[in-house]
Amino acid sequence: MLSGWVERYGAYDGQTWAPELLGPRILAWFRYFRLLFENTDLVGRSKAMVSLARQARYLVRIAPTAPPGRSRLST
Repeated sequence: MLSGWVERYGAYDGQTWAPELLGPRILAWFRYFRLLFENTDLVGRSKAMVSLARQARYLVRIAPTAPPGRSRLST
């Protein structure tokens, strides 16, 4: 499941990397880390962790410019 998402959206994607989706996704990945990664091979886990790091760095960059409201609270 996660490997398919990483293959499709692991690099930047404007729609799936929107701040209102990105913040909650990062939190969910951490919350369900064991479930998401326990049956993932080393290569898949590495790709997912690289994607997670990219998403977190991107979120840090865009958070100050996120529009006010719910989307800003999610970042």
